[in-house]
Amino acid sequence: INGGVVNVPAQFDVTLYDAFGNRRNQGGEPVTVSTIDTGAFSVVADLSLTDLFDGSYRIKFRGIIVGDFEFNIRWNGTALGGSPFPARIVLTTGIPDATTSTIVGSNKISIEAGKSISVMVELRDRYGIKITT
Repeated sequence: INGGVVNVPAQFDVTLYDAFGNRRNQGGEPVTVSTIDTGAFSVVADLSLTDLFDGSYRIKFRGIIVGDFEFNIRWNGTALGGSPFPARIVLTTGIPDATTSTIVGSNKISIEAGKSISVMVELRDRYGIKITT
């Protein structure tokens, strides 16, 4: 999970799967989210969780100071695998980093050598924070 930039709203989605690895296809699950501050001050404000009614949940937040924290995501009171997840709020994003930036899209395509193609690249800095400007 990536953090964010001070005073810039951020979000990520969590998708639930059953014990056999099948994606849940409906909402209404008892999912909760909270943050755990690792410093003396609260790093995150405006934390919310929205049920998308397809087995996924959108978590929105806004960092209010620079610092490290963790997202504690639970289902029916039990921590999801890997939770709590560390994250960081930074003052500004860094330069784009090839190891964390991705090509956006879900379809695989083939292209003939020597031909052109347009792609959308989602730039992220070395901490995985999305670069929007």
